[in-house]
Amino acid sequence: MHTERHFEPTRSSVDLPCGSVSYLTWAPDLAAPAVVLLHGGGVDNASLSWGGIGPRLAEAGYRVIAPDHPATARVRPGGYR
Repeated sequence: MHTERHFEPTRSSVDLPCGSVSYLTWAPDLAAPAVVLLHGGGVDNASLSWGGIGPRLAEAGYRVIAPDHPATARVRPGGYR
């Protein structure tokens, strides 16, 4: 019998020299191979772009990281040089 596990994302943020960046992770097992999901243009966020594929990659055994686009409200820009 096959049992499918469902992975809910965890939202976190990291402060970088360019500002604070928000990101989602699915199956945050640090020992698992990591996949970083980057989205292109637009002002969407990681949950809109990757909410369908993130859980599937996690079910396949990957640690999935999806940062938000810098133009979203969840990213606070810092001082640019």
